[in-house]
Amino acid sequence: MSRYRLGAYQLPAAEVILLRTLLRLFAHDRSFRWHFVDEAPFDALIVDGTSSDQTAKQAAQQARAVLSLVRAVDPEGPDRL
Repeated sequence: MSRYRLGAYQLPAAEVILLRTLLRLFAHDRSFRWHFVDEAPFDALIVDGTSSDQTAKQAAQQARAVLSLVRAVDPEGPDRL
């Protein structure tokens, strides 16, 4: 079974640790196919929603899907967590 690669780009260290921890917890289910990686290529990349558009464009070149991590008060939109 192939595994998917999830990465983080310009996220605060605390949020990266949270992502790593969540993926480790979910990994106890053998059907869960994601793992956290530090280097490209990425299947999905989570970027800081406050980063500039240029940063997001650079990140998009490294991944098949880019998701922006935003605050709950920010407007909803596609590809936002």
